[in-house]
Amino acid sequence: MARRAGSIALVLICSAGCGSRKEPPPPPTKTERTPAPDEAVPAPAPAPSPTIDPPLLAIPEDAPTNASSCEQREAFARAAMHELVEAAGGTCNADAECTAALADTRCFGACRAAIASARIVDFRRAQEAIDERVCTGYLSDGCRYVGPRCIEQEAFCEQGHCALRPLPP
Repeated sequence: MARRAGSIALVLICSAGCGSRKEPPPPPTKTERTPAPDEAVPAPAPAPSPTIDPPLLAIPEDAPTNASSCEQREAFARAAMHELVEAAGGTCNADAECTAALADTRCFGACRAAIASARIVDFRRAQEAIDERVCTGYLSDGCRYVGPRCIEQEAFCEQGHCALRPLPP
């Protein structure tokens, strides 16, 4: 008799958790109706796609390259970095949502810029893309690197936008 009880327990466990039986679909509700066999069944609505932010910087195919002149490389790097800083600035509700990041490249030095903290990783990737496109070997190619003197600044949220202010003395 003990043997038989063990067999029953095994059957109960398998029928509950082994997935060998499929439950029948629930009956249609009052608002649903079963389509006729020759009637087309509408496709279910597509699932909403996740929101994807556009890239912070798109480098055009005809942009200068590391083979371009020093002047072309620096001009492109400066323009691209300006565009990148504008795109990465973002909106904010609190100071913690902003960070100060160096807006330089291997083609030129720069001071810090106010960047939305949520965009800092994408900012760095775009900054690296600028360097790879036009600043690889910049100094060894005989190009002149220039950088400004900067004051220490911190990022903060000002009227919904990331901004910079000098650090207190």
